[in-house]
Amino acid sequence: MKKNVFVQIVSHTVLVVLISMTLLNDGCKSSKADFTGSWILNADKSHMEQPPQGMGQPPQGQPQSDDSIASPTQRMGRLPEDRGLRMDEFAGSNFTVIQEGNQLKIERTSSGREGQEVTIATSFKIDGKEYVNTMGRGESKSIANWSDDGQTLTIVTTRIMGRDERAKEMKTTEVWNLTDPTTLSIVSTMNTANVDYKTYMVYDKK
Repeated sequence: MKKNVFVQIVSHTVLVVLISMTLLNDGCKSSKADFTGSWILNADKSHMEQPPQGMGQPPQGQPQSDDSIASPTQRMGRLPEDRGLRMDEFAGSNFTVIQEGNQLKIERTSSGREGQEVTIATSFKIDGKEYVNTMGRGESKSIANWSDDGQTLTIVTTRIMGRDERAKEMKTTEVWNLTDPTTLSIVSTMNTANVDYKTYMVYDKK
């Protein structure tokens, strides 16, 4: 009789432990960072690394810009013109995020080359699977992976810029992290023509 009671107690204890472990694992899986919201660029806290010497500089004989009178956004500057890209095209404009399950949807608004407002919508699978976005400049392929603790999301995107013999691959790596519930940090590294450009963007939740 006592043996049967002991067996029942042990079985009950094991069952409780197994249930607790299952609930704990489920809790860990669902504790990933949630980037949902409207995010506004905090230009004062954001910056772009200076390009390599001799690249992205004013033509010979023209003065350098005066940082003492430039706005924070102007101080972040532009990527070299011969790359045909502005910094805000890959890292520095306001955007809205909808995160549902294993999908991240981003709607980004920026200024076009003639000052007009341009909205670009992109989506990513955040489960490590490749996702293809098609835009006016062609296709981009992205793979997003979570850190082990589920608090940092790394998105690697590749696209082909140009055509025929002038076509070059551009690779962008974005590392997303919530430094607090209302502050988003995105560190972006873009590689094009074997040159890396890095930006450190901080966004405030609207």
